[in-house]
Amino acid sequence: RDLSVMNVRTADGLMVELGVVAQYKVVLQKIPDIYQTYKTDYESFFISNLRSALQGLIAQFKATELYTERTTVDEAMWKTCENVCSENLKGFLTCWGIQLLDVNLDDRIETANIKQQVEMQKQATARMDQQASLIRSKTKVLEADFDRQIKMVNVEADAQAVNITRKASSDADFNLQEAKANALHTIQNTVRNGMSPISNAELLKYLEQGALIDSTDGALVYGDFQSATVFANTGGNGGGRQNGLHEL
Repeated sequence: RDLSVMNVRTADGLMVELGVVAQYKVVLQKIPDIYQTYKTDYESFFISNLRSALQGLIAQFKATELYTERTTVDEAMWKTCENVCSENLKGFLTCWGIQLLDVNLDDRIETANIKQQVEMQKQATARMDQQASLIRSKTKVLEADFDRQIKMVNVEADAQAVNITRKASSDADFNLQEAKANALHTIQNTVRNGMSPISNAELLKYLEQGALIDSTDGALVYGDFQSATVFANTGGNGGGRQNGLHEL
């Protein structure tokens, strides 16, 4: 049933025009009682009671809530319609639907509501901007902290790399010297002068001769810690080479 336009005052004292449509069914078993009570005018009684109940219901909501809380308003209207059918009309009818189609306010009130909604939207946008700015600030702080940690890790890694490289070089030098020492020891024990191992002087002579064979262009320094002799090849005028001994 399409009810005529209803003028209702809301909880905040504003007059609104409502367009409402209600759907109901007659309970077949109650038809004799309906006729006995209302004759054929049961619908007028239903509409009158429903309008009165809806006026009391809408008075519980603010005008803006008829827009913003539409689902809640619809549910409350449906329960009111059911209550009218079960209580006021003694269960002769059942309400199976009711819709709030139109909500009309005075133009000045409508304009004020629009301005209020726009202002609320601006405030919400400003709050979101502030929150976004705060998030960006926190992100920059985290980014700076991460950069600092990365730099620290890189510095530590570089330091460790230098230490590892130095240790590897030191170990290599040590291993080389140890290998040379082992080689000298092996040579001294392997090369013999008759039945006896060669002496230190003979070992030095052996190394000198080996160096001359391996590198004929290089200089040879030999001797003890107190004195040493450099044996070198020098170029002559004719492109040949001459041997020279220099006492140190």
